[in-house]
Amino acid sequence: MPLGPSQAYLAQFNSMILPGYVQDETFDSAMNIENHYAPYADGSLSEYTGLQNKLLSLRLKVWEPDYQACKDEVQRAATIVRSSRTFAPLYIQSSDRYYEALTQSIKMQKTAGESVRTLDYEVQFECKPWYYSVSGYTLTGTGTINTDQVGRTIDDGGWTAARITLTGTNVTVSGYNELGSPTGFLAVSGAVSNLVIDSDAFTATLAGNNANEYMYTPDYRMWVGPGKTYFVSTGASSMSIVYRNRWYL
Repeated sequence: MPLGPSQAYLAQFNSMILPGYVQDETFDSAMNIENHYAPYADGSLSEYTGLQNKLLSLRLKVWEPDYQACKDEVQRAATIVRSSRTFAPLYIQSSDRYYEALTQSIKMQKTAGESVRTLDYEVQFECKPWYYSVSGYTLTGTGTINTDQVGRTIDDGGWTAARITLTGTNVTVSGYNELGSPTGFLAVSGAVSNLVIDSDAFTATLAGNNANEYMYTPDYRMWVGPGKTYFVSTGASSMSIVYRNRWYL
């Protein structure tokens, strides 16, 4: 059993609590820039291609009765962070939001002269760019609806992809935020019942089957923007929009 008190700073990966107490947390949120090297071009032809996966490092301290027990706890931590060979949920401090993370490395360090009852270890994760909310949010209605239905504010994060379910004929959906910036446009050809458009996966399905032929435009993107977002539909007899909050740190 640890000699110290209960953890006050949550560190959980793949549904398992990491041993020890968080000492440091570092991460970045960087844009990916694709450089184009065109001969004889004057000026930059670089292109912004979206957010990069971020690197997140955690340093934790275990506090046990002796040094061997400390090493055993670090070994257990290594097993936990290698328990998934794909991206898995990583909770840091908050239990209502998480990263999709993949472990890159784990290392142990010990300074001579320190107490034999403590040992530090550091884990580096590669995380998808966003911090996801556990809870999802649903908007319903036709005509003009907005995120006041769920009380969304700027504190609820930034741009996040939505999943839209539509019933109607020749349906169009336009989105824009309170500053007037567009958040997406969808157009459906013909009559549909419960057509599901997944903006994150670029797919349209009916009863689980591919229904991309109903998409009048090739753009499947519909975003919920920072703060208040409006959605205006035509031709729809029913519409629901489902999303989860996303933060960028």
